[in-house]
Parts: sequence; structure tokens; C-alpha cells
Amino acid sequence: MSERSDNSILVSRYAAAWRLAAVPADGRLAAQDARVKLAEEAMALQASLANDGRIARLLNDPTIPRRAMAAALEGAAKKAGLSNITAQFLAVLANAGRQSLLSKILVAVQRQIDEAAGIQNARLTSAAPLSGTAVTEIQNLLSKQLNRDVRMTTEIDENLIGGLQIELNSWLIDASLTGQLARLERQLKSTKAA
Repeated sequence: MSERSDNSILVSRYAAAWRLAAVPADGRLAAQDARVKLAEEAMALQASLANDGRIARLLNDPTIPRRAMAAALEGAAKKAGLSNITAQFLAVLANAGRQSLLSKILVAVQRQIDEAAGIQNARLTSAAPLSGTAVTEIQNLLSKQLNRDVRMTTEIDENLIGGLQIELNSWLIDASLTGQLARLERQLKSTKAA
């Protein structure tokens, strides 16, 4: 098994363990409140990692002993007002020497929370920026087709030439000029070979 698939399994397991520890099994309202709180904390941690490169460097520093890293992460989490579950989770992660996986775990736990809440995540990639109205219309259309709430993130990829792509889990809806040209090229090659 490759290291990449090993890491994805670890990421998924750590995310599930954190989510299960934070979300009580009894009571729908309590579980919903706990999911919201966990999602807020995961987003706050993601923002911290994205906004401060020093944190990412510290998480990947092999010279810091595990116990010291665990104590620092747990203390920082408590000081930041994060829940005891999140602070303890960060300490467990550091004690296991897996703190470098934190950014991937944050993404995975958000995905698991969304799945539990019936929310489908989608990524919309376009050649040029789309208006907020256009993004909302696409999001509403997808929600109607999937019969689920859709959370849409947007990206710009100038290599698309024109059009857009929508990624949903393992699906790719390719309505880009680049995709159309690639399909035409494959058709022409298969016609020549025949």
C-alpha cells in the first residue's frame, strides 16, 4: 500500500474519531449543536493554518519532542477558547507524531460533518470569475437535482479557456472549452485508428 493511501486512511480515521468524540450519540439537538461547534472549530483551525505559515512550520518540525508539541497544541487550543475535546484531540495527534496531517484532517472532518448533515460539497472551476448570481443559480440547480443542500466553492483556472467544471465527490461535469477540445481530439484519434 502506498504512503499516500496510508495517509488518507489515517486522515479519515483521525477525523472520524475526533467527530465521534465531539458529537454525542444521544439527542438530535445536542448532536446538531456539537456538529456546528466542531465545524466552527475546524474552520478556525484551518484559518489559523492558512494565515500563519509559522504554525505549519512548527507542526512539521521534527526537532520538537512529541510531548512538548502535544502540550503546546493543547495549551494553545485552550487559550484560543476551543473545546476540551478539540484540545485533547490535538494533543493525541501530536503524541502520535501525526500533527503534520492536521490540515488534511480538518478538511476530512468538515466533509464528514457535511455528510452527516446531508450537505453535498461541490467545487466550481471556471475560466473567469463568475457573478455571485451565476454561482447561486448553479448551486440551486445542483441542490434541486441532488435533492440535497450544496456547498459550493469556486476556483479560477485560466487554462480552461472557457466554460466551467463542477466536481462532486468522484464526478466531474466538464462543460469547459478545454474539455470539449480534448473530447474532440480523442474522437479524431479513434477515427484515424479505425
